[in-house]
Amino acid sequence: KTTNFHEVVHMIVCKLPGIMHTKAATIRLINPDSRQLELVASSGLSKDYLDRGSVAFEDSVKSALNGKPVAIYDATNDPRIIYNKEAAKEGLKSILVVPLMLYDEVIGVLRLLTDQHRMFTQDEIDFAMALAEEAAIAIEKTRFHNKTAL
Repeated sequence: KTTNFHEVVHMIVCKLPGIMHTKAATIRLINPDSRQLELVASSGLSKDYLDRGSVAFEDSVKSALNGKPVAIYDATNDPRIIYNKEAAKEGLKSILVVPLMLYDEVIGVLRLLTDQHRMFTQDEIDFAMALAEEAAIAIEKTRFHNKTAL
């Protein structure tokens, strides 16, 4: 049990690919001050891919920021993905984007990325949503603990 924010988000992105059978995971949170979506943790992705630019304007991320999960079968050709070429170069095939929600408020997005084409089932999407909810609670607890520890 840790209360260090960076350890918690890193543990989440490292564990989720094994649980969900994906290549990689990222967590982006909305910065409360700037209201910008910021990458806070990732696993399984190259620095080049992570540095490709903002994903805040991708339709898949916009949907997740509105509380709706999005499953993308072909990340290299789907118009909802801005960086198709970068996804192809990284070997990514499918992406599941789910909101990180806390008390009906979206605090960020969780992305699960695969290196095989995958049609995510409704059960997998529901499971990812449940995991994202637990992740959001863990993230909020560490944020709260870190604030009160100051």
